[in-house]
Amino acid sequence: MAKDILKSRGSPTELGQHWYKNFLHRHPELKTRFARGLDQKRKDAEDPETVQEWFNLYTATVAKYGVSTEDQYNMDEKGTALGVGDKVKVLVP
Repeated sequence: MAKDILKSRGSPTELGQHWYKNFLHRHPELKTRFARGLDQKRKDAEDPETVQEWFNLYTATVAKYGVSTEDQYNMDEKGTALGVGDKVKVLVP
């Protein structure tokens, strides 16, 4: 995704193999963790009102900060791309 963002912004810079280490150094509030898929009990416990409140907050945040659709990605609440393997490394606060 980082490569796609740079490309879409016309940046001539290429990402190195360990670019994320510099990114994490600049953002010490972030850490890397391995994420797993959502377990079935949590999937079954989804509350439509809670989901709607989340989407309302999300929409308001996107509007407040002017996040373009090009910078929005298909993610679940754990930050992993939907449909991608069970165990992936993600950035978390």
